[in-house]
This record gives sequence, structure tokens and C-alpha cells, in this order.
Amino acid sequence: MLHALIQSKLALCLEKNSLPCDFCENCTRIEKKAHPNIHIVEPAGANEEEFTNEGTIKIEQIRSVIEEHSKANFEQGPAIFLITHMHFMTKNASNALLKVIENGSAHKFFLCLAPSKRSIPATVASRLIEHRLRPTLVEPQNLENKINLISKIISLKPQKRFSEVSKFPTTKRELLIEVDSLLVVTHHMLRKFEIDPKVALLLSDSLFSMEKALRRNANPRLAIEDMLFNRWPYRS
Repeated sequence: MLHALIQSKLALCLEKNSLPCDFCENCTRIEKKAHPNIHIVEPAGANEEEFTNEGTIKIEQIRSVIEEHSKANFEQGPAIFLITHMHFMTKNASNALLKVIENGSAHKFFLCLAPSKRSIPATVASRLIEHRLRPTLVEPQNLENKINLISKIISLKPQKRFSEVSKFPTTKRELLIEVDSLLVVTHHMLRKFEIDPKVALLLSDSLFSMEKALRRNANPRLAIEDMLFNRWPYRS
């Protein structure tokens, strides 16, 4: 989802650079999911902590996409239809989506997210351009250090985490790299059953929240403290 939002910003950023600026009106509205050219479709409950993967994207939602697709774009720039959890789409919804994708438009794009190409109907997949996202590689020694850091902070009560603040970089650029690395390690721990899934979800949310704050030019030190004292999960 984060990568899809970055791509949406890139298409609509007012600065027209090789990377989105994150500060212009369009980037800010996309970050808040409030830009009228961005249409997000996802299963019911996808943003809730107790999401069980039982939700589906139904044909009624795709009919709404078809209706919006037939209209002129609200503002200058392309309209982007961002469909998360494509693998949870019903058969009828997939068939309806196929028709609108086939019609196409020079100023309307679809960003469809799924674990793999094989997880969505072949008829739909054949009309899309596959873009694979691979996790950042972490060196074994660095991986062990990050696992120890994550595990230690989780085991500490928030009021006892002051000494951990100094273990994070102090510049925005280095801190963003650290966030990306910690997200990769969290997913590694989840795959290896080294962390409770609910804790991993809360930890990922806390890291994403800090990343958003940094991109909005928050003070790095304050962003770290907010994450450690208010957001990072605790498990004894």
C-alpha cells in the first residue's frame, strides 16, 4: 500500500521531480487519502487490527469503480484506481473489472495489489503490468542486532525506554533508512514465528507512523520518542 501511494504521489506531485516531494498540496492530500483523483478499493475491515482475510471486494464496489471511470477526472492529472487485496476479489467482481481495464484510458490508471500474479485470475493478470517488490536485504550480523533491538524494546515498558532513544539515527535520511530496515526485520521475524502476529502488526503500524511524521518534516528526535513511548507495542 505504501509503495502504491508513493507511485500515486509521483504521478500527481506538483513539483514534477523524479521523486514525490511529500509537501505539495497533492502529495499531502494523497497521504491523507483525500485526493479526488485517487479511488481506493479494499475489502471491508482491511484497516482494522482484527482483519481476518475473510473480507472480499464485491461486485458493487467494482460497479462504483466503473461509474467513476466513466466520468471526467476531478482535477488535472490522471485518475488512479488503487485496488488492495486483489486476491480477495469475488469472481463476479473480477469479471466486471476485466471489462473496464480492457476499455482503458490514457488518463486513468489501475494499481492492483496482490501477494503474487498467480493469486489473481489469469484473465485479469494478463491485462496488467507486473511489478514485483522485493524486501531489502539485511546482512546476517545486522539482522541479529536488529532482532535483539526489537525484542528488547518490546519487553520494556514505555516509561523505561529512554535509554533506547540514543540507539536510533538522529538525521531524517538515516532514520528513514532505519525504519525501512526495521520493517524488513519485523517481517522476517513474523515469517520465522519469532514474533506474535498482533505485535508485528502494531510494530509495523508504529514504524509507518514515524515514517509519515518524518516525511511531514517532524523533528527526528521527537518522532523517535513518540514511537517508543506511545506506539511501539509492549509484551512482558
